[in-house]
Amino acid sequence: MAPTPEACKQLLKVNLPGEFPIGDHLAHIPHKAPEKLLGSIETGVALAAISTTGEDLEINMRMPAIKRELEKLAAKGAGGDMEYQGAKFMFVDCK
Repeated sequence: MAPTPEACKQLLKVNLPGEFPIGDHLAHIPHKAPEKLLGSIETGVALAAISTTGEDLEINMRMPAIKRELEKLAAKGAGGDMEYQGAKFMFVDCK
């Protein structure tokens, strides 16, 4: 079963601040294959990303703009994706 919008929203609310605290807020985004940035066995959902530029990227996960865009994506649940600053983000099943 695909992760629900509620599970995706919960992952951002609970896991994002702990995984990317102030002072250590950069996510490494590879260009060869999607990598899970956040995941929760409890909710069964993970946030994955891949660079679309052909090079690895680092993205500040604490910026209000990316948090807003991820919240919009979370509202759709798993299955969709969105691009932000040369990276494609998606929610996937982590079970």
